[in-house]
Amino acid sequence: MKPLRTLIIFFFIFLLVQKSVLAFSNNYIDVPPTHWAFGAIQKLSQAGIIKGFHDNTFKPDKKTTREQFAIILTNFFNFKLNKKACQTFYDIRPEHRSFLYIDAAKSFIPIHYKVGFIFDFNPDQAITREDAAHAIVAALELAKAQQPDKNYLTAKFKDYQSISPTLRESVAAAVYYGILKGDNKGNFRAKAGLRRGELSVIFDNLMQRDSIIKAGFYPARKPLTIQFINFQRPDYQMVHDFPDYNQEQTFYGKITSKVTGFNNSHFVITHQIYDTDDLSLREPKTVYVYVEDKDLARFDDGEWVFVKYDRFNNVISIK
Repeated sequence: MKPLRTLIIFFFIFLLVQKSVLAFSNNYIDVPPTHWAFGAIQKLSQAGIIKGFHDNTFKPDKKTTREQFAIILTNFFNFKLNKKACQTFYDIRPEHRSFLYIDAAKSFIPIHYKVGFIFDFNPDQAITREDAAHAIVAALELAKAQQPDKNYLTAKFKDYQSISPTLRESVAAAVYYGILKGDNKGNFRAKAGLRRGELSVIFDNLMQRDSIIKAGFYPARKPLTIQFINFQRPDYQMVHDFPDYNQEQTFYGKITSKVTGFNNSHFVITHQIYDTDDLSLREPKTVYVYVEDKDLARFDDGEWVFVKYDRFNNVISIK
């Protein structure tokens, strides 16, 4: 009996392993290994960023809807889902299946307004190449990075005039940093819908370039950069909901330590707040300010400082 029991247990373990391997492999019946986007689709599916359909197809040539793009953008950049969010779009009610994802991505995806102040998201429409370019560039905060020449699009694409004037800077940045490309005829095709296979390749490229983006576009530890720990700015919702909101804020506290190191010199500011109702001590708020090595000596342990920062949490001034 014992060998038989062992054999049965081994058989069930084998079935479970096979099932796990099959579930993890995401072998869509319409995306063979020879498909031009096979590797990208596999990686993004296994990472849970993009999904196929219930019939085990991926439909790589199908246009990506704005709803699908909002979900993928949110998953890729790990945007926070606000379960208390209010309705923004007339056609996306709170009970909509993707309400939280669309709400999380709404600050990045361009909205095309209707007459009469009716705001529609149009979830079933295909996301255009220019809208996708703008959303990804905004999510990467590439506006803070080095920008291409003003005539970049003119020299790059024959159909540059078809790109919406308000989105040309974003498209230029997306192409400049290799996020999107034109076709082999020298056109960008701004108004064309973005296919699911194309989108997979775009985000796969971003995954591969993640360390380059962080190091080259907006390094986390560049001089005079404020990093918040246990802290949320009081006007966080305004910053989250309105991309053009530029209100400055000030954080004040005491320097509790200084750290010297290669491209890593910084000082730590801690501010303890008492609750005005019962005078109990709340959780301390702490920020890290990275500075040039030569500037660290300007700040002494124990002194109080006022740090003014912008919507991107960049330090504007220190007193």
